[in-house]
Amino acid sequence: MVEQRLGIVDTWPSSIIWFLFLERPTHRAIRLLSAFFYGNYISPSLATRLYELCNIHFTSRVGGKMRNYYIEWQRRRCTPHLSQYYDIHLRKYLWINGSSLNQREVVQPEVTVMDFGIDTCFPKQASEIRNKLMLLR
Repeated sequence: MVEQRLGIVDTWPSSIIWFLFLERPTHRAIRLLSAFFYGNYISPSLATRLYELCNIHFTSRVGGKMRNYYIEWQRRRCTPHLSQYYDIHLRKYLWINGSSLNQREVVQPEVTVMDFGIDTCFPKQASEIRNKLMLLR
């Protein structure tokens, strides 16, 4: 499913893993996850379904907010710098720009991701996260 398109979760920034599995859905978490999935071409339905399966605090309201970000970013065709996201294939932070603008604009100054994966950042929660992943696969 998502891992087929983005690679195994252990290659994702730890902040994405934290918000997806462990953090209560806050405005910041929902926007960050929405940007990550949108920028990496994951459909809103797949992104919301994954969030729902991974996070016990997910509600339909959270899913609605995620879909609203997708809609907003699609409609604002000529607006630059709508949000930042980590591009899993380029391994850089890029801007989500309006659909009529450059979609591969690197955030300047470049943002460096320090931590990737599950075990290095979440030793106490690693087994819980891995159990959820096994159920999803």
